Amino acid sequence: MELRGEATVVIHAPLQEVWEEFVRFERWPEWSSSVRAALREGPGWRFVYRGAQDVDLSFVLRATRWEPRRLVAFETVKELEHNADVKGWASLERAEGGTRLTLFVEAQADTGSGLAQKLADWWAQVFVEHSKNLKVVLQDFQAHLEGDRPTPPLAPDDAALSSGG
Repeated sequence: MELRGEATVVIHAPLQEVWEEFVRFERWPEWSSSVRAALREGPGWRFVYRGAQDVDLSFVLRATRWEPRRLVAFETVKELEHNADVKGWASLERAEGGTRLTLFVEAQADTGSGLAQKLADWWAQVFVEHSKNLKVVLQDFQAHLEGDRPTPPLAPDDAALSSGG
């Protein structure tokens, strides 16, 4: 099952705060509806991702590029047990009103041989919206960081639109 997607969200928080919380991988299961576990293992972090059809994807990721407060690129540690080969990157940049976070992931899941793999491949092609799955992860993260922060006031153009004028 091959997965590929990219998603972006603007988080109303300073870049430093977004970076520091994003790289606290052990806390991901606290705020993510998709990540069941994130545990330090060997040279990286083992993630257990809630996959389609109740098939969890488990993989250990290590950083291949680390630029604090800007970029982290990652890939699967091949020597460790996993059922998905994953690689990708997350980038952060200042944006109006906060921090833009973009996540790109390519993954090749191995759900077994034979019929199970064929069914998973078919399911992924027909039903899985890869970018939507990443967007959910980012929206969970955004909600975690923004908490109960007040909604910013409407800009003058927005106020005119909402009042019908």
